[in-house]
This record gives sequence, structure tokens and C-alpha cells, in this order.
Amino acid sequence: AEKSGIVSGDVILAVNSVNAEGLSLDAVASYLKGNSNERVTVAVERNGKTLEFEMKRETLSFAEVASKVVERKGQKVGVISIKTFNKETANDLKNAVIGLEKSGTKSFVIDLRHNPGGFFPGGIDSARIFLPPESTIVTVIDRNGISESYATADDWLPLTNAPVVIFVDEKTASASEIFISALKENQRAKLAGKRTFGKARVQTLNQLFDGSGVAVTVSKYATPKGQVTDCFAHI
Repeated sequence: AEKSGIVSGDVILAVNSVNAEGLSLDAVASYLKGNSNERVTVAVERNGKTLEFEMKRETLSFAEVASKVVERKGQKVGVISIKTFNKETANDLKNAVIGLEKSGTKSFVIDLRHNPGGFFPGGIDSARIFLPPESTIVTVIDRNGISESYATADDWLPLTNAPVVIFVDEKTASASEIFISALKENQRAKLAGKRTFGKARVQTLNQLFDGSGVAVTVSKYATPKGQVTDCFAHI
């Protein structure tokens, strides 16, 4: 995107002529994704003007979970950055925690800034790493009011009991907010940064005959304490 001319602060208006207004981050991302080497056209708003850019889709290869040790006042702090949640994130996060504790870290900073979410189970399994037994992670409520809760088992042992601070911003969303809510409301982490995006919905994207799309909300999330409305808008 940067190579094509898109810059930070641009607001996406459309992808391949599909209006992005009202779509969730995940829905817009699904339009942006595709096969490698395919062309995609993105219209953005910048300083009140509409600009259009064409770019080529490429396969990205980068670490979703990165970690390092930082020393503060003689104490080693493990800093973990999670770019997005996928099927491998929980395992990568587990390995990062183990490695950092072997290096002598006594506390953790988890950076979820600009993390749009991703794989729903990835956020849940990542939260388990830090939570004690019988801790509710999230509850999903469908359109008929039927709910399903995800929690740690009564014989579950967390990987670490070290203090945790999570950095967030306005682009922290979806699965990231599930992770945040689980740790915050179970008193396992403190938050720092800006108010998060606030997505408390499960949506499916349906393409229409003319190439446009509609995002349909099929269920909603509730935090461990049962908050639903804007429940993932933190700070």
C-alpha cells in the first residue's frame, strides 16, 4: 500500500468499487485480500479529496509475535508485540513468554496497538496463557439470544503469574479486544494507551450480484462481566 502512494491517515472509501462505508475492519480486510499478483483498486479520502490507487497483491511474510527484553530501573521487562491473531498466535505467544522468563523477566508489556484482530479462537487461546482456573474469557450471543461461554477449565494452570500491562490504541479491535477484556476483567492486566475501536459483533460478509457487499451481524460478544454495548471500547 505504501509503495502505491497510500499514507497513514488515509480513510478507505472503497475497494474495487465496493463502498466501504459502514463495513467492519474485518469486512474491508476481506476485500483487500486475494491471490498474489492480482490487482486491486482502493479509493481513499485525504484532506477532503478522493484519491484512487491501484496496487498489486503480494504475499506478506513477517513475524506476528515479536519479543524482546528491556531493562527499566534494574528490572527486566518482557515486551511482546502481536500484530494480528491467527491460528499460530497462541503457540507463538507461549514460546515468547517462556523465552522471556528464561531471560529473567519479571513482568510483561504486550503491545496490541494497530492490531485489528483476526482469528477469533486465536484471541481466546492467547488469553488462556495468562488466566487462572475457571476464568470466563468471552461469551458469544447469537441472534436468538442463545449464548456460549469460553473459559479456562477448573484444573487449568496459567503459564505465568507475572504482572501484565497491555498497550492499545484506536486501531486495536475484534479478537484483540476479546484478549484485552479477558485479562482486564479477570484482574490479570492493566491497560495503557488510547480508546480501542470497540467492535462487539460477529459479522459475515455477503457479496451481491453487482459486486457490492453487505456485512451481516450474526452474533455479539459479551465481556467476562457481561457488558455488551460497546463492550470492547476500552480506555
